[in-house]
Amino acid sequence: MLKNVEAVLLDLDDTLLDTNIEAFVPRYLQALGHHLHKFLPPDDMIQLILQATRQMVQNNDASRTNEQVFMEYFFKHLDVQPADILPHIKYFYDQLFPELQTYTKPIDGVSDLVNTLVRQKYKLVIATNPLFPAKAIYHRIRWAGLTEESFNLITTYENSHFTKPNYRYFEEILAQIQVKPQHAIMVGDDPLNDIKPADKAGLQTFWINGKDKGTNKGTLSDFQKWIATAQ
Repeated sequence: MLKNVEAVLLDLDDTLLDTNIEAFVPRYLQALGHHLHKFLPPDDMIQLILQATRQMVQNNDASRTNEQVFMEYFFKHLDVQPADILPHIKYFYDQLFPELQTYTKPIDGVSDLVNTLVRQKYKLVIATNPLFPAKAIYHRIRWAGLTEESFNLITTYENSHFTKPNYRYFEEILAQIQVKPQHAIMVGDDPLNDIKPADKAGLQTFWINGKDKGTNKGTLSDFQKWIATAQ
């Protein structure tokens, strides 16, 4: 194991899963907006979803989960009873969301890396931005060739109270897995959402494909080699 490191936090998109974000996000919103068209015209539904998502990102209230923040805003601005629309949302994530896999690709070596970390007894966290329901995140984990059972924690909008780039998101993870920040490392590709806030929370970091001098950085393969040799 890495010296003094007990937990490895792993970003998902473009760290463990090659995701064409520029295509994935618009297609996801279009598909969800179209599926819910009976409740609101698709373009209006997309705008409402984006506005509710923005509320989650801006939230700093530890007493409300991201899901609660999203749903409170969503239903405040939609004249629909939850019991009428929630089954349609559930169907979307169960049956239609998987079609978005076409905008992603597995990354070579990911499964081997995770299996190695499991064998080495690290506490493992999927530290993906918790803006999605668990079902959507679990789909994407499987698209990466992984299983949920490999991880001690997977952040979702149901179990998180903050989002990236709020450094309190990382503090909450560490509280849940009971690891001090200096004994955890965040591995991610995004300096603004992964590296800087994790560093602010006191974690070690490894920047996938990072360019700044003085930081731990490299490819996912480099990270695996770094783990194997670090003492």
